[in-house]
Amino acid sequence: MRVVATGSTGWIGSATVDELLRNGHEVLGLVRSDAGAVKLKAQGPPCCAATGAP
Repeated sequence: MRVVATGSTGWIGSATVDELLRNGHEVLGLVRSDAGAVKLKAQGPPCCAATGAP
């Protein structure tokens, strides 16, 4: 399943993303900063990030 997760580098969001990836889901995480995107991408495929900062 493909999942979009907001707040994916926060306390609850990061745990949710980890669980989704462990269960074989593809995750697109929305983050506020480039640093958050780097952190999320480090979890490897099938995880990718999109920044939402203005």
